[in-house]
Amino acid sequence: MWTEPLREHDEQPLDYSKQETAGALTVTAAGATAGTVRNLSQEVIRKLNRVPAPGGGEYRHVEPFLKVQNDNQVSPSRLYLPLSFEFQQP
Repeated sequence: MWTEPLREHDEQPLDYSKQETAGALTVTAAGATAGTVRNLSQEVIRKLNRVPAPGGGEYRHVEPFLKVQNDNQVSPSRLYLPLSFEFQQP
């Protein structure tokens, strides 16, 4: 997985167990309604925030805490919400 846009390197497992990495992860929840996007976002946060990763460390949900946004570059337009997480090791 690549965790930074425009910075391609060897694929990295979600627990950042390969050397030379630490960092951030952005997950974008998208749906047809704001309610769907909020529900999906809450589920992603529940699944990732402060859950211990193999080898130690955890993802933490971090700012910016954004509002649901509209992507009108696609047809039909979609609502979405980017969620930012940082990987932190003890």
